[in-house]
Amino acid sequence: SYYFSSLEVNDHFGRALAFNDNGMRLAIGASRAHGNGDSYTDTGDVYIFGFENEMYKNAELKATIGRVYSGTNKFNVALGNNDYFGRGIAMNDAGTRLAVAAPLDDGHSSSTATNVGAVYLLSFTDDDYTSMTVEGIIGRGYTGSGDLNLRDLAAYDAFGNGIALNGAGTRLVVGARESDGEQNGSTDSGMVKFISFTDSDFSSPSLVMTMEESAFINDLPNNDYVGKSESFGSAVSLNGAGNRLAVSSIYDT
Repeated sequence: SYYFSSLEVNDHFGRALAFNDNGMRLAIGASRAHGNGDSYTDTGDVYIFGFENEMYKNAELKATIGRVYSGTNKFNVALGNNDYFGRGIAMNDAGTRLAVAAPLDDGHSSSTATNVGAVYLLSFTDDDYTSMTVEGIIGRGYTGSGDLNLRDLAAYDAFGNGIALNGAGTRLVVGARESDGEQNGSTDSGMVKFISFTDSDFSSPSLVMTMEESAFINDLPNNDYVGKSESFGSAVSLNGAGNRLAVSSIYDT
């Protein structure tokens, strides 16, 4: 057991979870935490724990990630109020790469849209989390080094509600369950985007495909399709090789 004295009411600690391959590192999202000193509103935090063995003996807090954290194994991410950072988390096999969703992010200031969503790409020098680098951000209007600007994301898409990495951390799948489909013509039908990187450092992110209502690159079996209000992409799961994908559509009828 681990007594975590810094948690507050309504932090939503445990809203998302991700293990590394051997189960010795665990990332936990608290999507409504308030950042360092509880100075903000629902920015969200992520905590990484390490264990001594496979029986989860001697849990130890290895890293804290969120707004305005500093100091040993505490890392700052420039989040906004109500971003819900930590609502989704994916970790590579080694436990040194994290993709963290902030599904209520409003996009970069150059291209804002309410609750459009974003994913932060984080790398660590080792599995003791000595130092962290924000390698890039995937979302609307993000065009910096290592970023990927997804121009078709729209307000209230909630990009990041589902998220998964392959074992090497070179493939990323992200769901946007409240997307309205191609040309916003199918309310809350949902969407999934498949993104690749040139290496395990999240270098050169590129969009491989988008799966959404009326715009599948490859048709679904039996001529099935995603309809209105089905929330396709609510959860996604990717195998270690990155060539098998499961996607939930929680309101499918």
